[in-house]
Amino acid sequence: MPSRTLHTTDAILDAACQAVVTHGREATIAEVGRTTGIPTGSIYHRFESRHELFVELWLRSIQRLHSALAAAATAVADPNEALLTIAVEMVRYCRTHPAEALAMTLYRQQALLDAGPPRLSGDVASLNAGFFTLLATLADRRFPDGTQGALPAPQLAEVAIVQLPYGLVRPHVGATVPDWLDDIVRASADSVLRLGDRTA
Repeated sequence: MPSRTLHTTDAILDAACQAVVTHGREATIAEVGRTTGIPTGSIYHRFESRHELFVELWLRSIQRLHSALAAAATAVADPNEALLTIAVEMVRYCRTHPAEALAMTLYRQQALLDAGPPRLSGDVASLNAGFFTLLATLADRRFPDGTQGALPAPQLAEVAIVQLPYGLVRPHVGATVPDWLDDIVRASADSVLRLGDRTA
């Protein structure tokens, strides 16, 4: 009879996430273990190094965000409204999942592509592919005849729906994300999208 797994991968990643909240970016394997009582040996049995553990936490956190954004967007029929929903949902997700939001700030994708754990290189490289495919699809529906400005529809949508909300919410990650930010992000994202409707 196979032995029961006492500490799942998700349980260890949950502990790592809490360790980041408590100890910051320099959280250690020992602190992860002390957070929930998981033995250090069990952690090293699942992950080769501290770096691998926290990169996997970073990956899981962003994947969960992408799932939430996709679910929110696909529930809305109108493409413009779906794009704005993504922008606001990004802020709301950071508010309701503050530990996950903090874990998403641990690394930058390019840095991990250059010097990340080899086992996770494929996951790092493909991390944003599904989300940006969704974004491009919505952008093309929003601008079926193309945009009138300098940026093509997918790039304009990326600025409005990804870069702008991230820039506005990032200073609040690790603290309280204020409720008033939702309206500001929505209005700002809508204004950027409308640039694609303007004639030269």
